[in-house]
Amino acid sequence: MRSQILEKETGNFKEYEEHAQRTCLWRVLASFVFRYTSTSSRIGFSSAILFNKHSMTLEPFIIRHYHSVSYDVAIIKVASTLEKEGFLVILNSNQAPIGVLNKFDVLQNSNSIIRDIDFHKPVLNLNCSLSQVLELMTLSGSYVLPVYDHKGFAGVITQLSLIEQLAKYYVKVSEVLKVITKELRPPVANIIGLAASLKEDINELQKQELLTMLNQVSRELFCIIGDFNAY
Repeated sequence: MRSQILEKETGNFKEYEEHAQRTCLWRVLASFVFRYTSTSSRIGFSSAILFNKHSMTLEPFIIRHYHSVSYDVAIIKVASTLEKEGFLVILNSNQAPIGVLNKFDVLQNSNSIIRDIDFHKPVLNLNCSLSQVLELMTLSGSYVLPVYDHKGFAGVITQLSLIEQLAKYYVKVSEVLKVITKELRPPVANIIGLAASLKEDINELQKQELLTMLNQVSRELFCIIGDFNAY
């Protein structure tokens, strides 16, 4: 029965409240991904500055160990597992994964056989970007999506796994930006100071000395930027 899919009304309120909190955090982290994946190229730094060379792939987000169930099983029989795990991978008669079921899919179908309800979700592949994953989850309203690689079904990505990983990346980006700011501030300050000195009433020899210093500091800044791009 439906009451076996979700807790009683008092419990449901807490669950929906937690879902709303995750949704709020989800939107914040989604905007973070969109902002930094676009900003990194605009300011001339590669995305490798903000993330290591592998962190922007889907691999770290894929859940490869999961509970599965045959599509011939009645929903009521897997209600407790579905409630605990949040989702189930659906298998056909050949035991091959054919879709993903989450607990919100069955709210109106608690007495149905799994194959009688719509458990199909948008499909992800390993070439999908995080921005595409975020967009598909938002548009489909599903917090879990299946992932396929060249061999077939690879696992699933959930909203929670994305939130956890992106929260870690957010901390990492903040730390890297602090390093960038610390490294760039001195040469930029020197350039500003030298440029201001050139506006003063100085002789030609002093002017040439300032230009030499300005050129040296500019080269130092260029090397620092090069080091960040090679990170």
